[in-house]
Amino acid sequence: MAARTITHEGVTLTIDQWAARTQQSPQLLRYRLKAGWPVADALTQPRGARGVPAYRDVVLAERHRQDRIRAAAARTLHRDFEKLVRDMDRALNAFKYRLAAFADTDPGVSNDFAETVADRAPPVAQDRV
Repeated sequence: MAARTITHEGVTLTIDQWAARTQQSPQLLRYRLKAGWPVADALTQPRGARGVPAYRDVVLAERHRQDRIRAAAARTLHRDFEKLVRDMDRALNAFKYRLAAFADTDPGVSNDFAETVADRAPPVAQDRV
């Protein structure tokens, strides 16, 4: 089988010779040429070049982007939860204040459990079991 020759800028060499001259592997040059790269780009672009980042870089960039999105969502959730807790605390304090005011002014409500025992209805048969 004859070795494939490539001509670039007037120089004709085999793929192995071009690989040695450009300090790239022959497999990389064969892959690039088979993938349709122009001869000039295949011979001159460094590994991982041609404007397309390496797959590893793409994966890492996507992970970082997802981490930033999750962190922003967590901050928003935390802020919303803290606001909810503050609002609930305010509402409970207002309810407690109103309840205390109501209990102090209503003559029918007693704070002493012993006073209210006699006011209760006698237990029914279902309660005795």
